Amino acid sequence: MKFKDFIKKFYCFNKILTPSIIYFIFGFFVIISIILGMNDIIDSFGYTYNIEIGLLYKRGNFLLFLLGTIKIIIGTILSKVFCELILIFFENRKHLKKISKNIDKILKKNKKLYLEKNIINKKDTENI
Repeated sequence: MKFKDFIKKFYCFNKILTPSIIYFIFGFFVIISIILGMNDIIDSFGYTYNIEIGLLYKRGNFLLFLLGTIKIIIGTILSKVFCELILIFFENRKHLKKISKNIDKILKKNKKLYLEKNIINKKDTENI
């Protein structure tokens, strides 16, 4: 494909870019959820230095471990739902295009209805 054709298609919005990017966005959200969850899980096994006492003691916090696990699970699920909601909009757009093309085919078969539709559309645009 020539560069000129690519630029023309890119600026005409014939092909939507977001559905192909959304998979990378989903992966990014999942990685962030795993990093944040693992941070809490690793932190639950960590050691803390108490300045007042001057001792290093093990924290061993089970609730922090549980919170990290929940962050991974809930974060992954929420990122999946978010990305699916975005994809639904684009699927609806695709189906509406198909419906519009089918309506045009039906109207072209019956030219009288097609002409009436065009007259109605012209009247609607003149009022604007």
